[in-house]
Amino acid sequence: DIFVSGQSTISGCGGVVETTDVSLNIPEPRYLTGKEQKDICRIAVLSSSKQLKINPSDSRCYISNQVIQESSSVPGSYEVSGSAVLNFDAYIPKEYIDKKKVNSVAAAARAFAADFVVADAIQITE
Repeated sequence: DIFVSGQSTISGCGGVVETTDVSLNIPEPRYLTGKEQKDICRIAVLSSSKQLKINPSDSRCYISNQVIQESSSVPGSYEVSGSAVLNFDAYIPKEYIDKKKVNSVAAAARAFAADFVVADAIQITE
């Protein structure tokens, strides 16, 4: 507690940080809206909590470095890509955060987002 030790922590911060790619094809060139980013992160946090068997409040997420370019996989559409940055609580050991599980969480979040979150997104199977 800040009043006792002079330090305070925020759950979901101070530990391992993992970054995964987020890429979606959309018909018009635009960035993901704040709501879309928030919903993608909500999916990623809930999925990672299940995969890693941690409390959802023990991780945080944000979308960074969005870039828009013409899609190479879907002619006539645009790809908005960026990074989903997952921050984990300091008490979770680094060895506990499995990069493969984090990547599978990101893949699930992308697929769900393409179907239900991002307006007019075009689902691309990997």
